[in-house]
Amino acid sequence: RKSEEGAEQSEAKMSKTEAPQTADEDKANKRSPMPKAREIRLEQNRKAARESRRRKKVMIEELQRSVIFFSRANGTLKQQNDELTRLLMQAQTQVTVSS
Repeated sequence: RKSEEGAEQSEAKMSKTEAPQTADEDKANKRSPMPKAREIRLEQNRKAARESRRRKKVMIEELQRSVIFFSRANGTLKQQNDELTRLLMQAQTQVTVSS
């Protein structure tokens, strides 16, 4: 009986001060706005993610430049190696012919 009286009093107070809520209003009240701390944390996280993507992009661009540089250097070294190998074989042939 006490619980019924409490419910009746709550309903009476509610009817005096405000209209009953619809289901949509009830859901909206249950989903209160995000706490300020969470909003700040989410914004900081978005900012950190943006910065991380920017750093990754810069790193990839630097790696691509390195690949180009080292590919060219490797090509030059291969040409030098081929030339030196040719000269060595030529010198060995001359030594063999002279002997």
